[in-house]
Amino acid sequence: MTGNKILLPGTITLFILLNTGYYWEGMLGGWNMLLVAIYILSFLVFSISALVQLVRIIRDKFKSKVMIRNTCIAAVLLALMAWKPYGIINFENLEARVVLFAFQEGTANCSTALKLRQDKTFDIRSVCFGIEKVSGTYTIRHDTILFNHTLARSGYQFAVLKRFDKNGKPNFFDLYLYRSKSDTSGYPLIIKKNEIFK
Repeated sequence: MTGNKILLPGTITLFILLNTGYYWEGMLGGWNMLLVAIYILSFLVFSISALVQLVRIIRDKFKSKVMIRNTCIAAVLLALMAWKPYGIINFENLEARVVLFAFQEGTANCSTALKLRQDKTFDIRSVCFGIEKVSGTYTIRHDTILFNHTLARSGYQFAVLKRFDKNGKPNFFDLYLYRSKSDTSGYPLIIKKNEIFK
């Protein structure tokens, strides 16, 4: 009955990790891909273990109430994880309304997304062989967005709204992220939602 002792705590742990990933996924960087592989492997192992436990319960003619309870709870949690693999709660809906959303997809499906919220908070989420997420507060001065965050290792310091291209023609409100004042090229994002700059 070793599988029965590991099944319920392991399934509960996997369920909690999967459902709270929104808050800590950006802390892992490139290790996030390894964690996804561990999630999938754990899910498969626990699913097979639950099926084995179900066969044992039927073979023992439903004698062990503890085994029935543990297997049923694990089966429900596994079913919820299969139904909602990114978690049963969408934590983004609990945050303030997004007033500006800018996005860029680069090579190898690497992408960067910027979200400015109504409560003056922001998120910059970069996905490329791992997830990196930077959050903080922002202030706006004319066409410049200044980011205030504690993550100095890779965070962008500010963004500039470019309303016109190099030839003076209006563009689609491109936004450029800059790591420092000495950064001359910036990282371009295309604004998808804009309730700030009109």
